[in-house]
Amino acid sequence: MDEAGDLVVTTTRRAISRIAFVAAETASRFERESIEHDPMAWLFAPRRIFEGQAAIDACLERNDFQRAILLHGLSLGLDADREEIDDLLDDDEDELSSYHLDPAIAQYRSNAQMRLYSATIDHQLAGKIQHGFHASMASSMGEFRSRVADIFGTEIVNHAVLREGVNPKVRMVEGLVAPEVLETLVSVPSYSGRRVAVTAERIVELDS
Repeated sequence: MDEAGDLVVTTTRRAISRIAFVAAETASRFERESIEHDPMAWLFAPRRIFEGQAAIDACLERNDFQRAILLHGLSLGLDADREEIDDLLDDDEDELSSYHLDPAIAQYRSNAQMRLYSATIDHQLAGKIQHGFHASMASSMGEFRSRVADIFGTEIVNHAVLREGVNPKVRMVEGLVAPEVLETLVSVPSYSGRRVAVTAERIVELDS
């Protein structure tokens, strides 16, 4: 219940949108990765990544908003050292991304080093449900995103969840990829220079 002594926060619609976006991204990640943690509790708890502030306050500002999206987008845990996150952002400060809704979010880049990336797609439109998965080696998230767009289409890639590495516990991944293939993908980061590519897709037509 609202009280007369409640703290008044003067802000902008853009800043409020950042909080809403971080809240949605947090809940989405916790669900797809089966993280047993309350997204609202995460939003209100002090975090190192925000220098002791809670996300509900810090992410009103653009820089902390970027840090939160990078943390969840790359599945880097529930908290991280601010300097480490800023290093990832600085790596790509000249390649601002259109990731999700804000073109000012910088994506992680690994310079010229090849890394394994994966994408999952859960999209429903016009009576059709499309589930997709792709994993392959790339030198940057941008390169990988372009590859996913080539495979599934530029419209669908906007509904894809991209990350470094593969999380074998995501239910959709378990349903689309054979266990032995998943085991191979999980081991890939240990083999420098190894190149792999796996694509899987399932489309369900719904009765009108």
